[in-house]
Amino acid sequence: MNSIKSLSNRELDVLACVAARCSNKETAKLLNISPRTAETHVRHILIKIGCFTREAAIDFLKKTDLRDELQKRYEKISQTSFFTKIDREKHIRRTICAAATVTMLLSPLAFKIFETGDQTVEERGYFMRRKSIDKQIEAALCKEKRISIIVLIGCGGAGKTALARKHLLKLRADFKFEINADAENSILNSMFDLADKLATDKESKEELKFIAGIPNEIEKRKKLLNFIQNRMKKLPNWAIILDNLEDLKYLKEFCPNNPEVWGTGKVIITTRNENIKTVRYLGDIDAISVGELEEDEKAELFESVSGIPPNKETANFLKQIPGYPLDVFTAACYIKISGISLSEYLKRTSEISDEFVTVSKRLMAESLNYDKTRYGIVTSNFREILSKNKSFGELLLLICLFDSQKIPLKILRQMSGAVVADNLISYLKQYSVVSCDGDEASIHRSVQSIGLDYLSKEMRLSEKSAFLKKAISICAPYDCLKATYTNSVKLIPHLKAFLEKMDKLLVPNAERYKTLLLITIGDIYRFGEC
Repeated sequence: MNSIKSLSNRELDVLACVAARCSNKETAKLLNISPRTAETHVRHILIKIGCFTREAAIDFLKKTDLRDELQKRYEKISQTSFFTKIDREKHIRRTICAAATVTMLLSPLAFKIFETGDQTVEERGYFMRRKSIDKQIEAALCKEKRISIIVLIGCGGAGKTALARKHLLKLRADFKFEINADAENSILNSMFDLADKLATDKESKEELKFIAGIPNEIEKRKKLLNFIQNRMKKLPNWAIILDNLEDLKYLKEFCPNNPEVWGTGKVIITTRNENIKTVRYLGDIDAISVGELEEDEKAELFESVSGIPPNKETANFLKQIPGYPLDVFTAACYIKISGISLSEYLKRTSEISDEFVTVSKRLMAESLNYDKTRYGIVTSNFREILSKNKSFGELLLLICLFDSQKIPLKILRQMSGAVVADNLISYLKQYSVVSCDGDEASIHRSVQSIGLDYLSKEMRLSEKSAFLKKAISICAPYDCLKATYTNSVKLIPHLKAFLEKMDKLLVPNAERYKTLLLITIGDIYRFGEC
């Protein structure tokens, strides 16, 4: 294994912390760095050694000679007399971390070493197979282009980053790098890291140092990009990931799309924003939707994490949780560590308590180097969307109260006007919250449940009461649809869902509103008898 040779000394220290099961905050404290820097190091380490999760990295140590290399490194460090140096506290912290790691590595009960040989990334078990999507990505990467751009689009927790990293590792490229593209500062920091990797001689390192010292930010940015482009263009081929791209305005500046400027390579972009399909200056891109796992993939992931073999009970359980890797991994990890039953887990997800959310978030941070949960992703999306326009609130609430499939956009437009409703749908698509088919929208049930819980807590009683009066009035078939029975009857599943979920709004006089909904449903059936 040559992976050890690609890791810097600092990355080895961070890997030791990962092996000692330290969180990013604990690693930062031990190594006297910021948690964000620790997170960045972990991300780069996972890419270099071909893993997606922290657990896979520990497993990698068990199966390769990297374990012995780390062991020798820390044994050597422990024999030095660095305690007399000025930065004594910093070194003491490193030694504490190293000692914990060496103890774990030397334990005869910790693991049994065996060679991995020439196994592929999937065969080593670090990445799950996603047959359909893997085939699409492989086909896109095989196209003969000087620069190929593949875009993986899906909601948070769909596994876009894992897919991007897996296929980056499989590519035969001379240079590979991942850019954290979730915000402007993240992109700029990653670009400086990229430039640092490309600065392979003393002259280029001096040039980069000069660029970093330029006081004018616009000039600094321009020089940095020129520095990167000039060096990437000289490489035979390269592969870049732009991970978690939120704002498409940065694409034109930072995304390699012109071979005359950037040279020859592959770009894999991960994003929630479906609007990237309309960005013309990217040219001919391959946009691939990353949705839920197939049933067998879902079962395989759950078993591999939880250790629970497949049976009728687990099959029924998996049907009741979202089929995204994040949700399956969270469920499996939570059940394995807490020891609760499958039915108890479903009960806790339906109640959505603060404690449950906190524990789930901690498990994700410790296991995946990923501090987001489905609840956190959805509430963050809703919060950001509501910041765009406060009138989106009543539309979002109606979407969460309706049935999850085939929500008629005509109702939303009737509720607050076509312009506002269409703007909301545009934002929801940007965050991969809904999918649209003609004049109908669909949303995942888990998103609805979390969104309803969030909005019910955020809205005042007076706002919820006013919403109910308006929404029920709008949903009356003669007021809204003014159409045939065939069109009117399509509203029945949504009104029934509305009826079932109304108690979650915690409004007084809920029975009166339920009665109005029942009357509306009855009117539709009578309409069909006329």
